[in-house]
Amino acid sequence: MKLITLNNIGLSIGTEELFGGLSFSINVGSKIGLIGYNGCGKSTLFKVIDGTYKASSGSIAISRNILLARVEQDLQEDLLNSTLRDVIIDKLKEEDRDYNTWKVDVLLEELGLSYEDGLKKVTELSGGQYNKALIARALIQNPDFLLLDEPSNHMDLTTILWLEVFLKNYKGGFVLISHDRKLLDNTTSESLILRDKKVYHFKSSYSTAWFELDKMTDDSIESLKNENTEIKRVEVSAKRLAIWG
Repeated sequence: MKLITLNNIGLSIGTEELFGGLSFSINVGSKIGLIGYNGCGKSTLFKVIDGTYKASSGSIAISRNILLARVEQDLQEDLLNSTLRDVIIDKLKEEDRDYNTWKVDVLLEELGLSYEDGLKKVTELSGGQYNKALIARALIQNPDFLLLDEPSNHMDLTTILWLEVFLKNYKGGFVLISHDRKLLDNTTSESLILRDKKVYHFKSSYSTAWFELDKMTDDSIESLKNENTEIKRVEVSAKRLAIWG
């Protein structure tokens, strides 16, 4: 079952086209790595999918009653003096906050954080705890699908291993932006590669997908060479025929 469908999506910032003609579908429960060089538009594509940015062209269809949650890269400035617990509560609907705070304590425990950790101010958190807070802000919404943007940044090895296990066992689907090849290989089964303003969709994880794309690129270059050779041969033949004529 298709969860999200992008049809010919393009985005321009000013006069510069960031990407164009992106078309792909994401199925329920898919675990996908979004891969590409820095600056190619991965984070921006997330913001187009979740509606933060409006695409310059094309359309996005999301199944009804499906909740997407994007794991932020950073907290907004006005939350930096809040406690970890309050940062998570901030994502609950205002009318639910009085009687649903117990969910925060349960979530903290599931993420390997103690009640005492929940009372720490954001400025007192380690890099790993900070990233867990960002993940918790998404999970407390009980989403069907996660968009994770570099969640392993500033994590130590122990926390990265925790993240790997968490993603492997996560019952919902997700798209993961990461430069951590091992994390992508161990947690995803599909890859979306952004390159040259286009997207390539592979039913394989990071390492295999890059190999397949490179092979496609090499084959395309060889095909173009052969095509140019044929064009030159036809041009030479045409000139020869013109002279004979």
